[in-house]
Amino acid sequence: MLAYNLFMICLYFAAMIFVGIYFQRKASKSSDAFILAGRQAPLWIVIGSIFATWVSSATLIGYTGVGYSSGIAGYWSGGAFMVACTWLGFWAIPKLRASKITTIPELFERYFGLPHRMIAVVLVLARDLGVTAGVAYGMAVIFQYLFQVSTNVALLITVGVVIVYTITGGAWAVLVTDSIQAAIIIIGSTLLIPMAVFHIGGWSEFSAAIPATHTAVLNVGFKQTVGWILNGLFITFAYQTLLQRGLSAQDTKTAQKSFIYGGLLSLLWYMVPYVLGICAFVLFPGIKGEDAFIKLAMMFGPHIGVLFVIVLLAACMSTVSACILTVTSNITLDIYKRIIQQNIEEKALVKIQRISTVIITIIAVIIGKSLPYILELLWVGGRIMAAGLAPVFMAIIFWPAARRARISTLLAMILGASTTLIAQLVQKQAAANAAAQGSTAFIWTWDPVVLGLPVTFLILIVGVILEVHTKKTVSTNGMIQG
Repeated sequence: MLAYNLFMICLYFAAMIFVGIYFQRKASKSSDAFILAGRQAPLWIVIGSIFATWVSSATLIGYTGVGYSSGIAGYWSGGAFMVACTWLGFWAIPKLRASKITTIPELFERYFGLPHRMIAVVLVLARDLGVTAGVAYGMAVIFQYLFQVSTNVALLITVGVVIVYTITGGAWAVLVTDSIQAAIIIIGSTLLIPMAVFHIGGWSEFSAAIPATHTAVLNVGFKQTVGWILNGLFITFAYQTLLQRGLSAQDTKTAQKSFIYGGLLSLLWYMVPYVLGICAFVLFPGIKGEDAFIKLAMMFGPHIGVLFVIVLLAACMSTVSACILTVTSNITLDIYKRIIQQNIEEKALVKIQRISTVIITIIAVIIGKSLPYILELLWVGGRIMAAGLAPVFMAIIFWPAARRARISTLLAMILGASTTLIAQLVQKQAAANAAAQGSTAFIWTWDPVVLGLPVTFLILIVGVILEVHTKKTVSTNGMIQG
């Protein structure tokens, strides 16, 4: 059995590495080629990458666990993600593509200067480092389950494979492997539902066994439901990893279609982990939520089970590769090229980006080991970014007056993010207790983003209105119009 598992996993890893090597020459041409695939990606791989970027171990292990403990109520956050994603395709992506930016912080400097760019870098990294850390740890947990190795060995192997195909093939490798992994995820995870229902005894038996709590859409309470919806919306609005998929597309129409089709596909699929969680609740009462997906995957025997474990690995690898690439763009373009070596040649910059990718991944792994709470690790940095960065970023795109409010926008980012962080720290012990009990998500007394967003909006709206009265003109050269 060990030999079979090893063969299947090695075959999968080898395929991913092959893709990276295949696109090595394309990725080496320039920084734009390495980070954004030269802005030449076709429709199908952008759609696949958008879907795969949203799906990780936090989605399959975490949201299946939420479905196990809370039922269908957990869908509010996933649904909000996808509604926001589709909306971005219609309205925001065309404006961002016209601005020719590569990173979100770059847009902040165009209007306000370097301090805004650096604050934006911190807030973007808060989200993407958290995601990378949580998902990398999730990969290791999955690999440990298969081969009974130590956490360090599991991290070395799984993360090592992701690093190899990411640094060799850059964005082209990430986009193509994402699309392959998206197909694996959709087919494998969706197929598990009818198999589980059949194992229970059919749809009638399954329906009769579901407790009323697990079909109640407000099962976690009104306050937490609002918190999840706000998190889903505002994390998406400033999710640089996702936005860079739109910037990678070969033209604006391709980018728009990718976000619309990818968002709708994800909107439908996001029901899958919650339904799987409910299936696990019926089949395996009394287990930890974090074990629900693995239990379902392995109930048909190890030979079939390992195929579903590959689905998990596919989900993890697609997200980790996308996130480390976007963090690399922040470190090398927003910090290294902007502050340290502004006139660096393109090929030299690509070398720096490849080195940075390795270093960033190591840092993320260290973070993941220090806080191995998969779904909440994803949300911790996401909440800070959602409350501090997203409202100001959207204001820059859609509210021309905000582009003239240098002081108000900076204060809104700092104080909104700080409020969210403080709210998380105040409730950290309760979250830690939930983690110790095997929960995959924590039901907050007050979700930190519910407290942070009002602060950001208040400072932003009042500040912009007051500040623009003193400014009569603004240059729009090379900036977003309208």
